[in-house]
Amino acid sequence: MRETPVNVGTALQNALRGIETANQRHLYGVFGDAQWTNKDRLPDALLKDLIEHFSALKLGNNQVKSDIIGDAYEYLIKQFADATNKKAGEFYTPRSVVRLMVEILDPKEGETIYDPACGTGGMLLGAVQHVQDTCGDPRTFFGKLFGQERNLTAASVARMNLLLHGIEDFSIERGDTLRSPIFTDPATGGLATFDYVIANPPFSLKQWGREIWESDPWGRAFAGLPTDRSGDFAWVQHMVSSMAFGSGRMAVVLPQGALFRGGVEGNIRKYLLEHDFIETVIGLAHNLFYGTGLAAS
Repeated sequence: MRETPVNVGTALQNALRGIETANQRHLYGVFGDAQWTNKDRLPDALLKDLIEHFSALKLGNNQVKSDIIGDAYEYLIKQFADATNKKAGEFYTPRSVVRLMVEILDPKEGETIYDPACGTGGMLLGAVQHVQDTCGDPRTFFGKLFGQERNLTAASVARMNLLLHGIEDFSIERGDTLRSPIFTDPATGGLATFDYVIANPPFSLKQWGREIWESDPWGRAFAGLPTDRSGDFAWVQHMVSSMAFGSGRMAVVLPQGALFRGGVEGNIRKYLLEHDFIETVIGLAHNLFYGTGLAAS
C-alpha cells in the first residue's frame, strides 16, 4: 500500500499553531499568516532541509542558555534591519542608542519599565541587560515590563524576543498608543504609571490623532496640543503622563527639529523647562537611524 506523502508545510503550520494555542498569553498569533503550505514559496524539500538542519543541533535547556537563542534572534533582527534599511526605522533602534538611554536611566532590579512604541522590544531588553550586567537578577523584571506597538509584526517579534531572552512574564500589547493607550489604571481613572519610560517613537508622525486629543480622556495635552503635522510632543506628553509621580524617569529619542520648531511646540518646550521636567538634551550624529539621515536627540 502506498504511503500518503507528508505535506511538510502543513505539518509545520500545525506545529506552530499548536505552540501558539499552548501559550496563548504570550505567543498567540506571533507566527502570523505565513504561507507555510505554499509550495512555490516554501517547497517541501526546503522546509525538510531546514527542519533537519536544526534537528541536528542540541538546543534544549540542558545544552544552551536561553541567552544564546535570544542573542541569535536579536542578531537576525539586526540583519533584517540592515537588509530592509528604510522600513527598519519603524521597528529597530540601533543598540548603541539603546545602551546610551538605558545607562542614563540606570534601572534597578524589580522596577517597572514601559515603552509606548516598543517595536521589537530592544529598549525593554536593554534595561534587563543593564541590570544583568550590574549583577542583578533579570527575573525581578517578570511582570514588570510593558510595551505597546501599533505594528502587528513588530509586536509579535517583541514577544518572541523577550521570551527567547528568558523573560517569562511581560505585557506586550498591540495598538495605537496615542489614540488608544492600553495601559491604564482603573483605581485612578488615569494612565498607568511606571518607574521608567523609554521610547524611540516614529519621528514627526503626521495625522497622529490630534482630533482625539482635543478632548483626551487621559489629559495628556497638559502642556499644549501639537498640530497634525508632527506627533513628537504628543509622544513626549504621553510619556511624561506615564511616569510614576515623584520617582518616574524617562528617556526619549526625537528628531533635532523638535528642539527648534516654533508655535505650539515652542510653548510646550517652554512649559517642560519651566516646570523642571528636563534634565538634559543630547545631540546625536546624522545617519544613526535606519530610513533617515536626520540628526536626532
